[in-house]
Amino acid sequence: MLHPRHATLYQPAGLRALADHLHPGGVFALWSNDPPDEQFTSALTEVFAQAAAHVVDFDNPLQGGTSTNTVYVAGKAPDTP
Repeated sequence: MLHPRHATLYQPAGLRALADHLHPGGVFALWSNDPPDEQFTSALTEVFAQAAAHVVDFDNPLQGGTSTNTVYVAGKAPDTP
């Protein structure tokens, strides 16, 4: 979270509001500099049909080594007949 006023986005109510803007089958992704957060992942799984945290390692020449970040990916259920 970059600023305390963004806290709602990381909670189920904020994620539901975000999900309401996605088409059926739509995907939300969030890149984070922090390790996977179990509480945020749990909030995603409460709101979305699928959700996962993926750890991404990459060469970081600015820091002279490897950096590790997290990408959260959550998918809204597709419409079903």
